[in-house]
Amino acid sequence: LIAVAIHPARLTHEYVSKSEFFAVNIPTAELLTAVHRCGMETGRAGDKFVVAKLTPVDAVTLDLPLVGECVAHIECGVIGRTSFGDHDIFVGTPLAVSALDEAFRERWLIEVDAGRVLHHLRADHYAALGRGYQARYDEEE
Repeated sequence: LIAVAIHPARLTHEYVSKSEFFAVNIPTAELLTAVHRCGMETGRAGDKFVVAKLTPVDAVTLDLPLVGECVAHIECGVIGRTSFGDHDIFVGTPLAVSALDEAFRERWLIEVDAGRVLHHLRADHYAALGRGYQARYDEEE
């Protein structure tokens, strides 16, 4: 399952509420400026793809655009919705998933640039994956 939190005043909230679908586009750190611009601009004032200089591409199963420059995409159908604080949480089940071979082969390849996916922390602060860890434990514990 995938959950996304969207403020009710956002155009995205309107789109997801009406269509009951959403997509998660997975960017890398090199898309930082474009990602931040998309978060700061409203789709009501113009085309975010044009403003952020991104390329819309057709989704595999849904009638919505994906971001061509992203290394992976998860297309979801909404199966639940709840309010939490000042946001609504939409829970979706994946309907289609795609990823570049350079970024994903049975796991995220975070040791290569294509696998260093960008994470929004708050406001204008972001982080990217850079090192993986594997947990191990003694089975007799």
